[in-house]
Amino acid sequence: MEGATVSVKVLLCGDVKGQLGLLAKQVSAVNARQGPFDLLICCGSFLGSPDGPSTDLPDFVTGTKTMPISTYFIEGGAGGEGAALIASAKGGQRLAEDLEFIGGCGIKVVKGLRIAFLSGRYDKAVSEGTHDGAASGEDQGGDSEPFVGSNYTPMAMKTLLSQREHNGASPSVPIDLLVTSEWPQAIDGRLPAEDKSALDELLPSDKRAQCSSPTVSRVAFHLSPRYHIAATSGVFYQRPPYDTLRGYPCRFISLGGVGSPPGKATKWLHAIKITPGSSLLPADLNQLPSPCTPNPFLDTFRDLQPPPPPTERPERPAKRMRVEGPALAPRETPIVFLTNLPFDIERDQLVKVMKGFGEIEWVHLDLTGGEGADSGGGGGKRRGTGRGWIKYATAAMAEEATKASEQIEAGNRMIRIMLHRGGDPRRGPQQHAKGERGEGGHGRPRGPQPLVIDMQPHAECWFCLANPKVEQHLIVHVGDKVYVAMAKGGLAADHVLVIPINHYPYLMAGPPDMLTEVMTFLSVLRQLYHSQGRSCVVFERYVPMHNTTAAHTQLQVVPIPKQLEASIGQIFEARAKEANLTYERLERREPMPEGGSGSQGVGEMRQLAERVNNAKMPYLYLELPGDNTARGRQVDSYLITGGPSKVRIPLNLGREALCEALGSPEKADWKRCALPQQEEERLCMRFRKDFKTVYRPGK
Repeated sequence: MEGATVSVKVLLCGDVKGQLGLLAKQVSAVNARQGPFDLLICCGSFLGSPDGPSTDLPDFVTGTKTMPISTYFIEGGAGGEGAALIASAKGGQRLAEDLEFIGGCGIKVVKGLRIAFLSGRYDKAVSEGTHDGAASGEDQGGDSEPFVGSNYTPMAMKTLLSQREHNGASPSVPIDLLVTSEWPQAIDGRLPAEDKSALDELLPSDKRAQCSSPTVSRVAFHLSPRYHIAATSGVFYQRPPYDTLRGYPCRFISLGGVGSPPGKATKWLHAIKITPGSSLLPADLNQLPSPCTPNPFLDTFRDLQPPPPPTERPERPAKRMRVEGPALAPRETPIVFLTNLPFDIERDQLVKVMKGFGEIEWVHLDLTGGEGADSGGGGGKRRGTGRGWIKYATAAMAEEATKASEQIEAGNRMIRIMLHRGGDPRRGPQQHAKGERGEGGHGRPRGPQPLVIDMQPHAECWFCLANPKVEQHLIVHVGDKVYVAMAKGGLAADHVLVIPINHYPYLMAGPPDMLTEVMTFLSVLRQLYHSQGRSCVVFERYVPMHNTTAAHTQLQVVPIPKQLEASIGQIFEARAKEANLTYERLERREPMPEGGSGSQGVGEMRQLAERVNNAKMPYLYLELPGDNTARGRQVDSYLITGGPSKVRIPLNLGREALCEALGSPEKADWKRCALPQQEEERLCMRFRKDFKTVYRPGK
């Protein structure tokens, strides 16, 4: 069917070394048993062999023998015949029916798959450009050519990276498969201890060094393939997936040599089924499995930086960008704070998920029952709150764990991980001498615990401008107390957030001048949407957390068609009643005059403060289109709470209600709506210009 996503069945093979007859026979048997396969890809040395030239190739060239499926190969150049092929056919060559040398280095599309390839092997002098003749361009081309004999030069890597950016595909379309002869150097980096031990037993480090290349590491890092296959080692090995830093994992596979003795350790044919990345939605592509290790190359190659964004530079945010107050100075801590955990997760399950980052000393889960949530494991099974803490043996292990935030899955939830810089979470905010349970006071203290709110900007918070990793390409405008940013994975192209610069966990924790600026920006956004024939919904969700570094409030502002103004409130009310929640309308705000300063409505927000009079009350605050009067469209405000029964408010209630209203239930998960960074930049630049047409401070 046209437009359908089709997977490609691929057979992978290691060093052939001229044994084409044996290869064809085995592939034919596997294809009959498990196929049909779409293609065969061979890595390592294909024709070349230290023992001499291939004796089988002439039979395939003349057509006496044929490959059972389309076969593409690189050449590792182990012998003279392989080196000669690299020298004579750098751009590739069809040797026989269904038998093609894909080329020396480059990127090609085969059966819809983007395949990057690098033939040849590493030689320190040649591959790093220090051999005699490199500077002058002599010796078969020197650095101006990608190969000297069977050794690749720096030009080979430059060619690959250049094609990655300029071969006509969008930068967001990934490389599906990287094919090399050698292993990438440091592929064992960031492996959990038990996986590292298993690899050392399979292929000791000294032997890995002999079949590894730093150039291949750099190519793998910069190209960020979804799969990387290599040979040369003589062993079959599948590394745990690692984070490419582009949102999806890479799976490295090493294959044994054709004709190796039977056994899993020397397996030389391996099947995979892969859907071309060009046909995947971002939400389907950008999924990291569990376990998934951090990128292995950053520790070894200090000069490497995360993959660069597209070359088009977005318009710079307003020069007034600044952070009110100093950012918290990072302090070493071996404890991490976890959120978005499954409510029924158990200690042993969490240990299994998180042990890959180092030795765990204790785990503390926040259970609804209060007592018994300690690392000793006592007590009955209780429903938790989705939060927990882990103490590692060292601060470095904790820091490593934070790098996997929202990359590790447990119970179909992506765990959020951040450093915990407070006291011992097992004892609550204060060190209680009495009222604790369990050996060493590991239980939670009895009675309600005070919520400690730290309002200074946090260097590890997603929404604090003090965070060096804040996604500045999404920022629309920065004011004195508040900034406006595009929503990541928004419900519409101009779904935005209004966010306090200081780290306030809920809106009413801020001072009056911050609230005034919030109202100003909301007024500007309403005017902008109105000029485009649309209206909007505003909501704020607040969930109390003992560790408020995890909570930085934001107002979601979602444009909606005018025809939904009358019905949108009914949908929210119905959703609230279905969840047994209290749905209360606050005092109606007067219409906002065009060009108003934003001071109108602050009094009503103070009514919100009276209703939300303590930091422990979860709520969903709504601003919906009200009646249309001669003075303009009124704004109705509502408060959704758990009521006297303290019913839990679904975390995604606001977004799901809007999805129902917009007829787009598939957008309930923001990750499925995430766009490539280049597209995010384009939309932000466009919206920034629109925003400036309405927002005229001082006028």
